[in-house]
Amino acid sequence: MIKLLVLCITFLASSSFANEQYDSSMADKIKSIYWVSKNQDNAVVYAKWEGFILLKNLIDNTLLTGEQVDGSKMNLDNYEQLLIMLPEQKKFLAIYVTNDSFIFDGHSYLLKPDDLNKIRKMNEYRINKGDSISNKMLNRAKKTFGFKGP
Repeated sequence: MIKLLVLCITFLASSSFANEQYDSSMADKIKSIYWVSKNQDNAVVYAKWEGFILLKNLIDNTLLTGEQVDGSKMNLDNYEQLLIMLPEQKKFLAIYVTNDSFIFDGHSYLLKPDDLNKIRKMNEYRINKGDSISNKMLNRAKKTFGFKGP
C-alpha cells in the first residue's frame, strides 16, 4: 500500500509539471528547496544560508548550462527529489537526484562527481544533525505550493 501511495505521488508530481520551463530568471524566484528522501517519509529544508545558496546555484548552473541527455525512461521511484518552491506562483518543481545527474522534465543533466558528493555530504550532515521534517510537514508544504495529490 505504501509503495502504491509513493508511486502515485511521484507520478502526479512528475506529470503535473511536465514540460515546465526553467530559465535564467527562475533562480531569483526560488525561496526554499526541500530535499526529499527516496521513500518520501522526510525532507531537509534549505531556505537560508550557505546550503541553500549552494543548492540553488548548482541547480541553476546544471539546468541552464549542463550536459543534457534523455532521461525520460528512467524509473523515478528510486531517487531522492529536490522540490523547488516558488511561492509567487504557488507551485513547486520536482528535480530528481540520481547517482550522476539531476532529472528534470524528462531530461537528465549530468553532474560533476565532486559537486554531487558535496551536496550529498551536506544533506547527510543535516539529516544526522536531526534537521529533517516529517512526512506530515512535507505534505503540508506541498499543499501550500499547489500539490493536488492524495
